[in-house]
Amino acid sequence: MSRPAPPHRRRRPRGKATLPDLMAVLQASVGDRLHAAGLAAETRIIQAGRPVDPSPATLRKAFPRARRRIAVWVHGLGVTESVWSFRGRRRTSYGAMLERDAGFTPVFLRYNTGRSIQENGAAADALLERLEASWPVRPSEIALIGYSMGGLVVRSALQQGIARSAPWVRAGPAHGAPWCSTSWRAARTGRARGPPCSGRCPTPGPGSSEGWPTSGAPE
Repeated sequence: MSRPAPPHRRRRPRGKATLPDLMAVLQASVGDRLHAAGLAAETRIIQAGRPVDPSPATLRKAFPRARRRIAVWVHGLGVTESVWSFRGRRRTSYGAMLERDAGFTPVFLRYNTGRSIQENGAAADALLERLEASWPVRPSEIALIGYSMGGLVVRSALQQGIARSAPWVRAGPAHGAPWCSTSWRAARTGRARGPPCSGRCPTPGPGSSEGWPTSGAPE
């Protein structure tokens, strides 16, 4: 007696790989060589799939509703900023939800993951300095959010910025040191640690993931 055929299962549709996705995989393998040959783009801000120059005029145009609180999202090895979005819902991202829930304007970075952590950290440090200086409104807080290799790049950028007293990590007049707030956010995702600080430093509280989806997480 023949066995009944198994029920047909609908395959979950897969998103098509884009050129940035393919380049990200290539850079993860030989990104250092591509950089040495001048064939890889530098660390940059990406908004709606396009690079954004960190100049005042360009940032005003790219972020017309910029807020004083900024969340910088740093992806991991071999991917792009699209990893923060949800499959089938490209307009829904962790950055958009954090903006909705906590008022942080999302800024996504794309970088060459084939370069060293120190090199990428230095590039991110320099880019964050330009971002802070050219942001449409005066920033009150910059949160760095990374995972996997992105967390290591966050830590490196933070350490290098502190070492040279970069403006984007210098102490503010009334709110303690801005890098205090970046430190624990980086620590939650990339195991980064910053030096102890004085002043009013925020600490992570319970229920920080409340209201965030637990299924369909970014790939």
